[in-house]
Amino acid sequence: MNHPDEDLPELQISIQEFVILAQNLSKPGQELEKFIRFVLAGRLQINDRLFRIFVNARQGVAAPLLSDRQTYRDIDSAIGINRDLPFTSSMAIFPLAAFRDTLTKDNHLKYSLTHLEGTPSIPIHKIPNMALGTVHRRHITRMFFPRMYQRGESPALSTETRTLIYEQCLRPAVLDINPIDQSRYPITYSAAMALYRDNNGHFHFGTIDFPSRLLSKLATKLLGLFQEHEGLEDAFFVHELRGTKGVSHHDPQNAEERRRALDDVFRIFDAQLLKVDEWVIDIAIEVRQSGHVLQWLTNGHRRILEFLLPSAIEGKIDAILASKSQYLQDLSAQLGDIGGFRALPASRGKADGVLYINVYTTDKSATYQLHDGIFKRRKPWHLFPGVIEKLVTDLEKITDTFRDCGDTAGGLEGNARMEIRVPLRLADKVLVDIPDALFQDTLVSYECPTFWWFKYYRMAALYHVVENLQSANRITRIKPVSLSLGALVTYQINALIYRPAEGRSEDILLKAACQHVLNDENTATHPIMYGRGVYFMSDITSSDGTYRLPEARIIGEDILVDLYRRDFLEDIEAEFDEPLVPNKALREPPTRRSRKRTMAYVLHASSSGEDDEAEGGDVPETPRNVGGTAASEFEELVVDPRTTSRLSDIKRCFASDIFQLAPNPKSDLEQPWILLDPTQKEQTKIYIFRSQDISQVFSQAQYRIMSGTDWKDTVFRRYFPAKGATMAKALQHFPSASYYMLWEALMNRLDEDKAKITRDHILNWFDTLRWVPHPESDRMWSTREATGRSWVRVPPGPAQNCPRLALNPRFGGELGLNMVECPTGTG
Repeated sequence: MNHPDEDLPELQISIQEFVILAQNLSKPGQELEKFIRFVLAGRLQINDRLFRIFVNARQGVAAPLLSDRQTYRDIDSAIGINRDLPFTSSMAIFPLAAFRDTLTKDNHLKYSLTHLEGTPSIPIHKIPNMALGTVHRRHITRMFFPRMYQRGESPALSTETRTLIYEQCLRPAVLDINPIDQSRYPITYSAAMALYRDNNGHFHFGTIDFPSRLLSKLATKLLGLFQEHEGLEDAFFVHELRGTKGVSHHDPQNAEERRRALDDVFRIFDAQLLKVDEWVIDIAIEVRQSGHVLQWLTNGHRRILEFLLPSAIEGKIDAILASKSQYLQDLSAQLGDIGGFRALPASRGKADGVLYINVYTTDKSATYQLHDGIFKRRKPWHLFPGVIEKLVTDLEKITDTFRDCGDTAGGLEGNARMEIRVPLRLADKVLVDIPDALFQDTLVSYECPTFWWFKYYRMAALYHVVENLQSANRITRIKPVSLSLGALVTYQINALIYRPAEGRSEDILLKAACQHVLNDENTATHPIMYGRGVYFMSDITSSDGTYRLPEARIIGEDILVDLYRRDFLEDIEAEFDEPLVPNKALREPPTRRSRKRTMAYVLHASSSGEDDEAEGGDVPETPRNVGGTAASEFEELVVDPRTTSRLSDIKRCFASDIFQLAPNPKSDLEQPWILLDPTQKEQTKIYIFRSQDISQVFSQAQYRIMSGTDWKDTVFRRYFPAKGATMAKALQHFPSASYYMLWEALMNRLDEDKAKITRDHILNWFDTLRWVPHPESDRMWSTREATGRSWVRVPPGPAQNCPRLALNPRFGGELGLNMVECPTGTG
């Protein structure tokens, strides 16, 4: 076998020995490349001899002894699906419910739609819903409307539907049952919006308490009113209580403590109204050893499934482990021997009542963030010149965190957790008697410094690689072996913090980048992947001073563009061009997955649907009168590789830039004006502006047909100002658009004659657009309500704030728009 798969003597080491060797190689005076090749490629040079490292995560460690182990049982959450409000405490009702409280994430429960043929069961988070109220800071009750379910549609309700629910159902029901509240509930939904919104447009969501003794009557009345309105029939409630493990720790074998913990969790519910069959509950076992980080063994997953599903025969366990939809393994720090898993046993868990299994460790609490912080998931495009500096800074802080976890106060411990979701009737019967042998067979224990220093050195090596790539020249960085390394580095960063991506392209990258070995018959090779105990690259080299992967297996262009979310390899290469604008003005690259996702807008039959049109190639334009020789003058006088490349870039990013700057109401309570989610905005192509049907782009808009003069001298001039044009002092939107920055730089570079010819050329292209956002003198997007007779509002209604659009007079006609529901992600 040739490099990087050459046969080398192997050296098996433990994680602790790995840490010691990494520490020695990182000392002052040592070669940085030797440290990086050891930590990331498993290559260790001892004197003149080169070894391949095999990391045995089980060497020198064992499961925690019974005497050293603390085992707790807890109740982490409870979820009920019913048609009642069974609470002992008053409910704080939301007159206005924020979109963010809509259930949009999978909670691993399904609901049977009895009104549809075949009574299909669908994930409950896909059913349209909204929040009703809460009785506890960790609780929320939502109303679900199964009749409104449409496959592929968002579960968020439109403002119109919310208005109907409040004015025709919720408020009348409350006042019928408890009329003294008549003065407390805003008289209309719009009045409620005005009441709860401040001068800056932000909402401060209020609640109104409703007495517990009347809640059952309220439920009956409310559901009855829902039956009177099409789409709201057959509504039901989902009560969710989450994050209660901290208040419910108890001895699993103590019956009294188990009962008390259950009572504590359910104290807000009325036991007389509680129907056990309508509830599921998450029960967990958590194991701790003082001063240690516990990890699950991957070869112990079968043993865990056998314990949790005692009724499942061997074949069923085999089927779960072999299923990509029922079993997902989560390796810890890319170590093949340790990690947890998630399982959805479905019918194979029915006999034991187990709906969902989550086996994991708590060491990730050191990096777990709900907000966008330094521990966010990293993407390959985070290594582009405009943003790589931020990544380097963040990686330095992350390595500091890992070091502190290993050094401070004995180190940060990590517990092992095993959670299962079961019906409430089994709450006192599961995870009670846990044999010691189960933990001996499935757990391994590391001293805190050992575990955290292992992660520290792996992250430190990745940091040095990224730092090296930051200073690399363009010619080197655009090579596939360098781009592949960048994508692999971000994958490994995520693997040390959370879970890495699990797509096809990531799998191909991992297999290409690791060592390949001969099979037993010496007839073919295969990727070793985790066969050396931890994922190692086959090698990492830097003959010219810049790190890259070996050239033995270069992944295809289609994989690279998918990993970097670009359309073509040239688009990636363009990111490494010398910027024509300051780096600080560049925005983070878009996360678009080209050619694999249908856009959220529908092209009108009369508009062009050619995918490549105006995306950097030649544009089939309808010439306008610009002197008759503009095209030939452009070809003869202006064309040069740099100019045509810049124009291609401008056309390619024009639509995406505009929609990434699109406004929406300041309140998350109001339905968005723009119905595209962030990914769709970044994927937007130019033919969106050639479509007549905008019903899946805007929930509402206002437009007017421009005169020919205004289209050219006002609209076009603001999008593509002439060379030397004076800009508004407080110009908004345009300065943040990359196409605009590229255009300004291009105009500045060209002389007067070539700049004019180039602008006439881009006007021909601009004239193929049916509409664009109506620009003002100081901004790209205007949302002021328009009251003039020339303005048309879609859908028809009273004048109010929403995006203004300018229509090209060459096309005239109308823009079609129908009311649609809010898109996924608005809640």
